Amino acid sequence: MHGRTKAALGGFAAVAAVSLALAGCAAGTPSEQPTTGGETTAAGVTYMDMATGECAAPPLEGVDFEGAKAYLDSFSAQVDGLLTDEKLPEPITSDTLVVYLDNASPYSAMLAEFIGQAAKAAGAEYQSVNVGSDAQSINSGMNSVVTLNPDVVITFATDLTFWQDQYKALTDAGTAVVYAGNGNATEFGLNETFGTADASVVNGSVIAAAAIVATCGTATNFVYYPAPEIVASVDMLASYESYIKDHVPGATVRSVDISIMDTDGASKIVSDLQAHPETEFCSPSSDQWQIGLADKAKLAGITNAYCFGGISLPQNYQQIKDGTQVGTLAYDPTVQSWQAVDEGFRKLQGVFKDYDMDALIRLVALAVTQQNIDRVDISTGAFDALPGYQDMYLELWNG
Repeated sequence: MHGRTKAALGGFAAVAAVSLALAGCAAGTPSEQPTTGGETTAAGVTYMDMATGECAAPPLEGVDFEGAKAYLDSFSAQVDGLLTDEKLPEPITSDTLVVYLDNASPYSAMLAEFIGQAAKAAGAEYQSVNVGSDAQSINSGMNSVVTLNPDVVITFATDLTFWQDQYKALTDAGTAVVYAGNGNATEFGLNETFGTADASVVNGSVIAAAAIVATCGTATNFVYYPAPEIVASVDMLASYESYIKDHVPGATVRSVDISIMDTDGASKIVSDLQAHPETEFCSPSSDQWQIGLADKAKLAGITNAYCFGGISLPQNYQQIKDGTQVGTLAYDPTVQSWQAVDEGFRKLQGVFKDYDMDALIRLVALAVTQQNIDRVDISTGAFDALPGYQDMYLELWNG
């Protein structure tokens, strides 16, 4: 074992957590399609001018527009600090080994790089292990991880169902495990963190608040498009529907599955909106589906393609800037990665504390509209969630 402290992993309380993934649905071109410039449709719904945040009509009676707006605004502001200013009891030593479980996806590769940067900056050793995504490769890859005798293991996707024996071996040896990106964390006695089940509650609530705000509290018909292959996407539906109905009396919330593998999700959205002209706002769970949605909506002659979601691509940010997409919930993978390393170090030294869900997601997320699109590098989708975060973390780890 490398730089192991006397603190054991056992005994940590299960935490409440946050964060990963949503998606957005676009509007059309500024002059030809639904715009985000604040107009009233024949059905009577009024859309906010997303460039100014102004509404041309008041919310319907009983709609908690102000509550939804305050909640959404709290995810649009610049955070000014980390979740804690508590330093680690002991500095990170050079023989502390951090291992990341890479499932070979492009996003995982990006996280592997950022987690490595954080671990090395702290003075620790770092190794990324490709464990794949199927049961056989995960089992084989985790056997090799156990032989490394790591101090901290971090995963954002690798389902513990397939490496329970290795998990027991690791935790018996005192390894701290950061288990993100899976909805079954508490089933294995692990805390919830990024991308776990409780993350869906916050994410679903944020995009629901955006739906209420973008329609100035005048809409009552909403649709959510989950990707059935992604558990978090499906889980978000419950919190999305609950938030809408808690803030909009008498609201109708539909859901229609669209496969994450669908290469023409925009056409699926257009077909659904054509079949349901009463729908006033949509919230898809994959932003890739709305690329090209404006043109498809124009050809179909529909005027209800107003949407807000997440996991945007550069094309989506351009649409937001152009006013042809309402907005999105973006994530900063760099701060997310450094926070995951911080969680691992705190577990290793026995000082990890439960997350406040909203606070954790606010740390790494940004509700993007035309009003703050300038914070985003459109070519990459990157934004600086917390300027100077590296120095802040290093001060806590080795200050």
